[in-house]
Amino acid sequence: TTAYNQGDGPDGTISGATWISDGPGGRAALRFSGSTNRVTIGELSLPEVVTVTVWVRSTATNFPTILSNARSGEGVRFGLGSTDMLFRVYDYTASSGLNSSAIVSDGDWHYIVFTTNGINTKIYIDGVLDREATYSIDPSLASAYIGYTDSSGVAMTGDISGVAVYPYYLD
Repeated sequence: TTAYNQGDGPDGTISGATWISDGPGGRAALRFSGSTNRVTIGELSLPEVVTVTVWVRSTATNFPTILSNARSGEGVRFGLGSTDMLFRVYDYTASSGLNSSAIVSDGDWHYIVFTTNGINTKIYIDGVLDREATYSIDPSLASAYIGYTDSSGVAMTGDISGVAVYPYYLD
């Protein structure tokens, strides 16, 4: 029932998602079946300079959520693209988004890295630079979830492992 934080933040409370043993490299992962499955991780501050990393496996579209601290028109949502099966980050405060080029909703495990220094943003898919753009996210502090977005009730369908948020830019 708990997803343990390896850093300074709070542990997450698992609701509905189930542990599986065939995660990336044979590690454990969480399986989300949509609906209200989620990991509630409490207040999460996403600063202007941030790196988010995650392993994800899915065939879902319609922007299922990997990590979100979005609510009431504010915050940031990381997920899979709407109909194009890409990785997507969307900033509700700025009403703008950024998509990868690579398809990641193909049923295979993919390692995704999103990093920004407040001006320059990069998306890496499976260790390869996939997208580089002048794009920034607005700093935000809100209740955060893995596999769910509070602002729209959109839930993940697929598997997630090793979510990490770092307060620095990887270059």
